[in-house]
Amino acid sequence: LADARISPIVLARPLAGPDGIRLARSGRAIVVEQGSGTVSAIDLATGAATLVAEVVLMAHNAELGRRGEQLAVEHLEARGLRVLERNWRCEDGEIDIVARDGEVLVVCEVKTRSSLRHGSPFEAVTERKLHRLERLGMRWMRERGVRPRSMRVDVVSVLRPSSGRSVIEHVRGLS
Repeated sequence: LADARISPIVLARPLAGPDGIRLARSGRAIVVEQGSGTVSAIDLATGAATLVAEVVLMAHNAELGRRGEQLAVEHLEARGLRVLERNWRCEDGEIDIVARDGEVLVVCEVKTRSSLRHGSPFEAVTERKLHRLERLGMRWMRERGVRPRSMRVDVVSVLRPSSGRSVIEHVRGLS
């Protein structure tokens, strides 16, 4: 596709996506370019409209999540927490933010939504998720050789509507 001629697509209605996403048509394919340089091609013969919408929605959700996590970091730091690590992963899962609040290690889950149409961001954090975050926090401490006085699990909810200011709520110690 690098040599393909790219011309603008005319869609029945525009597809909204985060900044940096461009849709173009090249022969029988729809090309989705992201600002990061990632390019996906979707064959028009295999139901491209649905796939394009899914690709744009996934990219939008990923960008929404990244922006929400950045707002959560700024919120936590403004309240005196020291962020130690972001997006720590192992085969058992991921911790969005690992921070320190004095002598307490904080494992922080961030949930970001653009509306309340699918419920509050807090509703997405189940008991099972909280227990997994506790286990991941223990593993993080073992792997890093960190021995804090105690550990807690916090959740930061970020509501980022398409217009207006973001609303950030922070619930401490859910574990």
